[in-house]
Amino acid sequence: MNITLVSLWGMVNFVQAIIDSFTGAYTLMFHVFSMRTFTILVIVAIPIVELTGASLAWGFFAYHEASGGPFVPLLSGKAWEAPERIPLYADSARNTHERLNLAAHQLEGMASQEKTPCYK
Repeated sequence: MNITLVSLWGMVNFVQAIIDSFTGAYTLMFHVFSMRTFTILVIVAIPIVELTGASLAWGFFAYHEASGGPFVPLLSGKAWEAPERIPLYADSARNTHERLNLAAHQLEGMASQEKTPCYK
């Protein structure tokens, strides 16, 4: 599964836990006086379960990033390093210039050739 979906699920759980905590505290005031035990347990358990889901999603995200995710430089506190330490070609500036000149000569040679029709 994509880590983006798991992270989004965790963020939604966290926000929903905050909302359910406030609404649960408000609702809890009315059910405490009527002694509805099961309802009280459900009202208390809902934010706990949502925070557990958010914590689980954070754990998955942290593991993904520790094993080479795109936010490793951000979360590790280290400075970003260029991923390519060795250039693609040795002496790449000169080599690229030579390759471009060679390609230009090949294109000139192809343009100067006599054009023959593709059909007979």
